[in-house]
Amino acid sequence: MGYENGFLLTLDDKREGLVVRAAVGPSEPYVGQLLPPGTGISWWVVEHGLTQHVRGAQADPRFFGPPDINTVIVVPLQLGEERVGVLGIESPRVDAFSREDEELLTAVSHQVAAALRVAKLHQAAKHAAATDPLTSLPNRRSFFDHLRAELLRDPSTAVSVAVLDVNGLKQRNDEFGHAAGDDALVRIGQLMAEGVRDGDVVARIGGDEFAILFPGAPQLVAERVMRRLAESVTEGTLTDGKRLPTIAWGVADAATRTFTVDELVDAADRAMYRHKAKSRARASTA
Repeated sequence: MGYENGFLLTLDDKREGLVVRAAVGPSEPYVGQLLPPGTGISWWVVEHGLTQHVRGAQADPRFFGPPDINTVIVVPLQLGEERVGVLGIESPRVDAFSREDEELLTAVSHQVAAALRVAKLHQAAKHAAATDPLTSLPNRRSFFDHLRAELLRDPSTAVSVAVLDVNGLKQRNDEFGHAAGDDALVRIGQLMAEGVRDGDVVARIGGDEFAILFPGAPQLVAERVMRRLAESVTEGTLTDGKRLPTIAWGVADAATRTFTVDELVDAADRAMYRHKAKSRARASTA
């Protein structure tokens, strides 16, 4: 649009800061930065929903930005009643912008806000398609996509998969109701996600089944992680004090890349059932 400096800021997902999403001119180094609440004229505009045309930026205590800026226009990005960010222009010139500049920026802000709305709806639909609605973990489809991509990487890098099954979930549902079973699944999912390494993928792939992808981990490493996770589940409780059901698990390794996606998951599934059978045998002889 011919301005020396321009920027687009949107609220982050938790609405705890304004993220500089795009910029041109002296504001370019700020791209990616998070402005904490209350920082800058932009935050004032988000909070009040009013356009600000500031002709003496350095004298305005709200100003945050390049040191040579004198004139600023910031307009809110509005989606219905919701403010989602701001669009702004700045100039080192004194009284650089006219009423026409303000009107043009306001008109463009409506188009930007509409584009943001479409993008948010698209992102929400994409997230819903890849996420288990109960646990908020990746679902079966998403897990298989992650695994398929991992198997296409460097064949010299180990890849392990764990499949785990929640023991006695049907009995818990029968005794306490399905809400209790759902609570147990949610809590177990949380323990899994909290207990794995950065880069590992925890997913719910069925009613009482979870799976974990361990990129770069040979089978022994994955099994060590799974033993620790199983212990945390065994010791875990729900908010009402009830103990969590235990889990049975199995691990398969695809270091040689001879497995397909389905074959690797099936191998881990068979290992899980062997583990479950051994646990039942031990319990029957105890």
